[in-house]
Amino acid sequence: MAEVILRNIFKRINGVEFLKDLNLEAADGAFCVLAGPAASGKTLLLRIIAGLEDINKGDILMDNVSIKNESPKKRDIAMVFQNFALYPAMTVYENMAFGLKIKSFKRKDIFARICEAAEMLNIENILGKYPKEISEEEKQRTAIGRALVKKPKVFLFDEPLSNVNLQSRAKIRLELKKLQKRLKSTFIYATRDKTEALSLADTICLLREGTVEQISETSIIYENPINKFTADFLSSPSMNFFQIDVMRKANGAICFSEGNFDLLLTEGLKEKFNIFLGQKLIVGIRPEHIYLKYKSIMSDEEKNSYSFKGKIELIEPLGSKTNLHLNTGKHKFIVEINFSNTFREEEEIELVMDYNKMYVFNSQDGARIV
Repeated sequence: MAEVILRNIFKRINGVEFLKDLNLEAADGAFCVLAGPAASGKTLLLRIIAGLEDINKGDILMDNVSIKNESPKKRDIAMVFQNFALYPAMTVYENMAFGLKIKSFKRKDIFARICEAAEMLNIENILGKYPKEISEEEKQRTAIGRALVKKPKVFLFDEPLSNVNLQSRAKIRLELKKLQKRLKSTFIYATRDKTEALSLADTICLLREGTVEQISETSIIYENPINKFTADFLSSPSMNFFQIDVMRKANGAICFSEGNFDLLLTEGLKEKFNIFLGQKLIVGIRPEHIYLKYKSIMSDEEKNSYSFKGKIELIEPLGSKTNLHLNTGKHKFIVEINFSNTFREEEEIELVMDYNKMYVFNSQDGARIV
């Protein structure tokens, strides 16, 4: 186990800056997830931690000792790659043993470590098989096992489940979480999958274009995104966004307005948005926080203030949940509900937004306002 700290990391390749003054702390024994879209710097950052890439500026600390000039072999770090990287001419056992043989481990110690890892990963029955003879899920378990037998201080995972089918992905994800708890090791895991990020992480570090957008505990970053990018990336389905004007009506009421689409603000919110009168803002709300008006438990005042009508363009059944794709004439929304058999496409329905779950962002830079 070890704490990993990155300080002011800069990385340029052919004159192009890919990582820009990046800071990160992965606590001892934590499951830290590097999340972000493609080309955000996740894989590059893992390779820098592993010692496979150098840095132009900054420092890498493990337990408060700089390792930036240490070779990969001396860093006590194991990395699981996206493409498995198994040797095709070696059995599963030989693949797992390879790194230990290079380090001159005794045969009995290698055997003991492989048996222990195979039991943890439930791959005892494939140790004598070759990669071409096993499934993608088993290949991924083998790659994890190869890292596991080294018993490193830090494990790095580079989108390890992207080549595994959906059913196996959910299974391995659960087992990885259990494994990390059992080992009490530091895991740093890169993914562009928001479900993986939210389900695995103790801490999420959200990256975009080589910079850290936000880093925090999972529950905090989900409930309190600092900007539109973070709010949208960690929502599944994507958060609904619409641009509005903050306006005062003739009767003194303040509302979010665009055309015939008005959301009246409650007394509690009037004060907060009075200073934004005449400005354009962006409102965001997750699909699960929009309800059918007649089923909502909100007060009548709240229902009337935050209700709107929309026509159903598409019904998307997803097992226990259903997504309704709505068109208000001005905006398109996704609403997540628990049933769908009572609705038809082209039907107009009335909904209400949970104003306690609304996020408001600056329309210029996407920074969160409230």
